[in-house]
Amino acid sequence: MHVPNSARTDSFADKLALLADTHAAGNRDVAMSLAESIKDTLGFERRLVISKTAPTVPADQWPVGYELPAAWRGWAADASRLASVSA
Repeated sequence: MHVPNSARTDSFADKLALLADTHAAGNRDVAMSLAESIKDTLGFERRLVISKTAPTVPADQWPVGYELPAAWRGWAADASRLASVSA
């Protein structure tokens, strides 16, 4: 069955309203399904925001081994270039 986009209830606000209605009507199975769908929507929105921010580690930063702190240089002696990750 094809549902036209105009008839879909994918927005957060629509899902919240449907959740309230189904819960008030005592339809727990549908309410739980909507709650899961709301959770999925929130996760998707969070990923959208994260994907628009600058990367934590720029892809063009590849320090050479001798630029590492002395304690790490021996460990990375065989690597000519490495990706640096910091928290």
